[in-house]
Amino acid sequence: MSNSAKLEELLTAVDQATRPFQSLQTESLSLSDSVKGTEKNLRGLYTQLAQVDDIMRAEKALASVNAQLNAIKQNRQNVANGTAAPAIPDPWSAQPKSEKALKKERLTLRRTIKANKTSLKTAGIEASTPLSARLQLRSRISDESAQLITQRQAPVSYTHLTLPTTER
Repeated sequence: MSNSAKLEELLTAVDQATRPFQSLQTESLSLSDSVKGTEKNLRGLYTQLAQVDDIMRAEKALASVNAQLNAIKQNRQNVANGTAAPAIPDPWSAQPKSEKALKKERLTLRRTIKANKTSLKTAGIEASTPLSARLQLRSRISDESAQLITQRQAPVSYTHLTLPTTER
C-alpha cells in the first residue's frame, strides 16, 4: 500500500471519527442561538409590558388632572355667578397647581399615552384597553419563559455519538 493510500485511509478514518462531534457542535450552537432568541423576545415583551403599565399610570394621572381642571372651572363659574366667594389660599397647605401648569401636564400625559399606544400597535399589541393588553403580554411572557426553561434544560443529544470501530 502506498503512502498516499494510507494517508487517504487515515483521513477517512479521522473524518468518520470526528463527524459525530461536528454534528454535536452544530446542534449545540443551534440550541444556543435559540436560547438567545428567546431571551431577546422576553426582553422585548417586558419592555412592552412596561409601556402598558406607563399607559395605565398616565391615564390615572390624566383623570386626576382633568378632575382638578374641572374643579377650577367650576369654582371660576361659581365666583362669576356670585354663588361662591373666591378661595382664600391657606398659607400652611401646599399650593395647588395653576390652571396653566395643569393644562401643560395634561398635554404631556396625552402625548405619553399616544406615543406608547403607537409603539405597542407597531408591535402588534392593541392597547386601546391596557388591562387586556397587559393580560395578553403576561400570557406571552409566561409562554416564552416556559420555552426558555425547556431550552435551557434540553440536553444536547449524545445518542448519535458512536465511535467507529477499528479493525485489527
